[in-house]
Amino acid sequence: MKLNLPHFVLITLVISNFSCGEKTESESASKTFSLEITDSVQVDYLGEMMLLDYDPKTDKYLLTTDSYYEYLEVDGNGKILNHHKFSEDGIDPVGQALGLGYFNGDVTVFNPPKGYYMFRDSTKVGEVTIPYSYQVFMMYPKLGMFESGNKIFYPKPWPETLAINMEEGEFYRELYNLPIIESQDKTTGDTLGALRLPETSVLMGDQVHGFPIPVYTLDQEKLLLSM
Repeated sequence: MKLNLPHFVLITLVISNFSCGEKTESESASKTFSLEITDSVQVDYLGEMMLLDYDPKTDKYLLTTDSYYEYLEVDGNGKILNHHKFSEDGIDPVGQALGLGYFNGDVTVFNPPKGYYMFRDSTKVGEVTIPYSYQVFMMYPKLGMFESGNKIFYPKPWPETLAINMEEGEFYRELYNLPIIESQDKTTGDTLGALRLPETSVLMGDQVHGFPIPVYTLDQEKLLLSM
């Protein structure tokens, strides 16, 4: 069929109006959005704290200040179960809190030069001492203590008897070769380096990569390590 210009213009206008009408009707349909938070809890505490550890057996979360001297234990609903501040005085003083985490359900603090103190409901219930003089160069973002068999495993501090040149290159190379984790026999107190970086690690070359701060978690029978 042959169309003249007026007919073509009329048909074009009809098609355009129909298309615009469809677009307007589609855009006018209401859209609803919702946001659901499924992995957070609200804690009734006014202040800044960070989530540091979780104990799956007791379903408790450990929150602490950035200095590790004050902490909260909360349950899965955000209810505060315990609120404690360490003291440098008193019966069980904590002079340095250089690491914090759960060990067998107890809040454990690395308190040099004493060693590791365990607290339950703000009361000291245990202690693991390190049977040699040592020095510490870092705060541990996650303490990661655990036990297996008759041994307790913890981050190995730097022995004071280790004589090395404190020049940058040699110091770091020696540091990368030290055991990361130490085991201690619960009966005899004997210690043994339990974990070192593999020779294939990028830290084991000739370059300096800064201070290695280990973060590790025992997942069933596998140890997950991050530097």
